[in-house]
Amino acid sequence: MLGGFLIWNTSAEPCRLTGRPSVAILDRAGHRLNVIDVPISSPAVQPIVLSDHQPVPGLYEEAPGGLGTVMVQWFNWCATSPIEPLSLAITLPTGGVLQAPVVMGGTPRCDAPSAGSTMSVGNFDVTAGPSPTDPPAVPAEGLRVALEVPGQATAGQTLHYVAILTNPTASPINLDPCPAYLERINSAGGWVAADYILACTGTPAIAPGASVRFAMELDLPASLPPSDKAAIVWSLDPYYSEGFPPRAPAVKVPIQVVAP
Repeated sequence: MLGGFLIWNTSAEPCRLTGRPSVAILDRAGHRLNVIDVPISSPAVQPIVLSDHQPVPGLYEEAPGGLGTVMVQWFNWCATSPIEPLSLAITLPTGGVLQAPVVMGGTPRCDAPSAGSTMSVGNFDVTAGPSPTDPPAVPAEGLRVALEVPGQATAGQTLHYVAILTNPTASPINLDPCPAYLERINSAGGWVAADYILACTGTPAIAPGASVRFAMELDLPASLPPSDKAAIVWSLDPYYSEGFPPRAPAVKVPIQVVAP
């Protein structure tokens, strides 16, 4: 799991950061997870200076230039799932501890059960800020979603249907990188859900007023109970989609689930 955090200076004086912070991961109760902090191999550490009265960066927005930033990468979590939400305890090289919430939940996959969990932590760096030459992007939440689904889905079989993304705006909506999507069937007696990456390599953007059709499949377990009041829910999934905001377009369509 790759991520990072920002540090900004709200005081009336410039602030100097030198070296590399140490970082611990804490569970909801504040207990430290058994994760070893290791440095990321990088060139010699250069100090950075944060100017006074820096703006507060917005969540899910590109950070302004001149803030402090540190990249971290968490590997190989094989223990039981910690109680979320998690947070980071960030110890500065010159003293003092900052605490930051972990916005995206979850843990990395277990690649080596006999090895420990590690987190690589980089040196302080400075954010470059948004490029002034880039045109403003139309957010993906501007898309409209429609589904073409059959009247019923059979437990134990694969449901085939179509998701249609339409751009109702006057500007293209970028699909590069291809976003993730979440498909789910809800019924009174059970549910099934899956996350996939949209196969949009040949469609890097949706033109103004255009619609693009995507063939969908969802494998239904034979144990899914029959229901006359089930529904299929489809949405772009912001938690697994780089660059996409949390208010993703979604649609819900009734469907009947029948026995095998």
